[in-house]
Amino acid sequence: MQLIKKNTKKLSGNRSSSHTVLALVGDTQVGLWVVRSLARNGLTVHAVVHSRHGQSAHSRFAASAWLLDHSPGSKEFIRELKEL
Repeated sequence: MQLIKKNTKKLSGNRSSSHTVLALVGDTQVGLWVVRSLARNGLTVHAVVHSRHGQSAHSRFAASAWLLDHSPGSKEFIRELKEL
């Protein structure tokens, strides 16, 4: 995976990593809604998109964004997720 947007959110004293979500949202408006909804409910959201132009990758609600290099059905995809 390629980093599109560096992590902009720091863990505060009252937040733990258990409030962090890796959201596979693609490039659609619905993906943007998912990122916004999760973030508005107190979660730190890291978005995974299909292109550099994915809307959720550039949302202020996404703590970071990653570009998917491999299809979700490939073994490389699983390896990339584990590296995150």
